Amino acid sequence: MMTYESEILIDRPVEEVFDFVTTLDNLPSWSDTHSVTPAGGRADEVGTRYRLDMGRGPVRSDLEFETTEWKPDRNWSFKTVSAGRMSWDGRYAFEPVDRGSTRVRGEGQVSLKGWRRLLEPVVRGELRREEQAELSRLKQLLERSS
Repeated sequence: MMTYESEILIDRPVEEVFDFVTTLDNLPSWSDTHSVTPAGGRADEVGTRYRLDMGRGPVRSDLEFETTEWKPDRNWSFKTVSAGRMSWDGRYAFEPVDRGSTRVRGEGQVSLKGWRRLLEPVVRGELRREEQAELSRLKQLLERSS
C-alpha cells in the first residue's frame, strides 16, 4: 500500500475552494482526470458514484468512485468501488486561514492489484509528487481567476 499527504495554502475563501474542488466537472482542469461521468445521485451526498478516466500518457484507468464523507467547506472523502487495477481511498480537508485563505490537505492510500503490486516501490514517489503537483495547479488556477 502507498500513502500520500500533500498540502497547500490558496489565497481564496474556503467556500470557493471547497465548491470548486468538489464540482466534479472541474476535476480535469487541475487533476490528472480526463473525463468524469456521474454514475448516479448528486456529487454532494455520501454514496454518490462517479466514473473517472484518469492517468497520464498511455497509463490510464477508468475507475468508479463513491463519496464516503461530505462536510461542506470542511471534508470530502472518496473510495474506489470498481474492481480494477487499484483501490484508492482519498480525502481532501479544507481549513479557513486568516484573511480569506484556505489550507487544502490531500491524503490517501492507494493499493495496486495483482502483479502491479510489484510496481508500488517505483510508483510511490511519483504518486506523492503528482498529488502535490495537482494542488499546485489548483492554487494557480484559483488564484489566477480572482
